[in-house]
Amino acid sequence: MAAPDRPSKPIRELVQSFRSLRIHLLVPPGGEANELIQHLRRMGCSAVTSWPPPPQAEIDADVVFISIRHLIEDPPPFDWNVEDPSAALIAIADYENPLMVEKTLSINAQSIITMPLRTFGVLMEVLLSVANFKREQERRAHIRRLEEKVRFSDKIEKAKAIVARQHGVNRDEGYTLLRQFAMRKRVTIAEIVEELIAGAE
Repeated sequence: MAAPDRPSKPIRELVQSFRSLRIHLLVPPGGEANELIQHLRRMGCSAVTSWPPPPQAEIDADVVFISIRHLIEDPPPFDWNVEDPSAALIAIADYENPLMVEKTLSINAQSIITMPLRTFGVLMEVLLSVANFKREQERRAHIRRLEEKVRFSDKIEKAKAIVARQHGVNRDEGYTLLRQFAMRKRVTIAEIVEELIAGAE
């Protein structure tokens, strides 16, 4: 019988680093907050709680739990950038209806736990949310790099046209001149391109 595949190195590192995760609970003080924070601390995590939610910029955490019911029933301002979150987000739900589902989806939570708290599975939900968050970060970074390449490609074409016009050459020869200018000045082509475009405007 074949041995099961070993987890990849990033997954092993994630599991091993669980106790170093900083967790912030955005839940009103009381029963569910106390129960969850005690359970997280028993597992070795550093966990704090606050309500109402502070601005995202003030949340120094790897994982954030947020009470969906309290966001719906007594909604405080929740300054959370769903397009560029600063931490993995886990929704806390104690009942299920269309409004709660809609709210959970709208804040782009990576995972969800239910109340009353069932301690079995909390570790897995935290690790899954962190893994999903890291994948989303990598995807966003990849998209930003692609967008930057497209923007730079447009600038290269513009700079080639400027050089071609100034030196009476075609665009391919213009690119060769751009490279020569960069080598002569000991700067990157990107810097030469920016300089040429700025000078032509």
